[in-house]
Amino acid sequence: MTSTILRFSFLTLSVFALSCSGCGKKSKDLDWSNKTLESKTIKLGDLEITMMLPKDIKEDSTLTSARSIKWEAAQGSPFSQPSFAINKQGALAPKTVEGAQKEVEQMDKSVKVSEKETTESGFFVVAKSADSKTVKLQQWYRGGKETIRCSASQASSDGIPNVDGTIALFKKICESVKLPEGFAGPALSAEMKAFMAGLGSSDKVAAA
Repeated sequence: MTSTILRFSFLTLSVFALSCSGCGKKSKDLDWSNKTLESKTIKLGDLEITMMLPKDIKEDSTLTSARSIKWEAAQGSPFSQPSFAINKQGALAPKTVEGAQKEVEQMDKSVKVSEKETTESGFFVVAKSADSKTVKLQQWYRGGKETIRCSASQASSDGIPNVDGTIALFKKICESVKLPEGFAGPALSAEMKAFMAGLGSSDKVAAA
């Protein structure tokens, strides 16, 4: 009887060890908070854009066009690791940060906006799920004739190891976007800048 119990215990431990043999690696793969960024110049149609992006990514050719470029992890499963995109939105772009919040929350019902900010060049929103399994950031740059959106997101059923660090990385990436001179159209007056700043220049939203 004792030997049977010992064999069963050994078998149970062996199965557990095998199932978790890659647990440490999986957690490391999911945590991109300390990824090294490098400057890249990309072409979005006739628009040349410079931005910082992680080294360990590759372009997703199935979702790339003259108006959009998407990148995903170069190694491992792209479905649970972060992805990044930049695209022209034109008339489809939200006009206010409140409109941006509504768009993000309607597109993904699992997240709520936790931070939103109106900037001199546009606005951004950060959204995350209550269970820390999804986090995303979208930042809009409004120009005279076009609007550019930078997107960064990660969703994993295992949870995101470092949500705050991941959000910080996403901010670095989307805040680094540099557009050609003249993209923004005529310079804003001091009065207009003051008005935009008063619309919510650093609005923290209570997490749901």
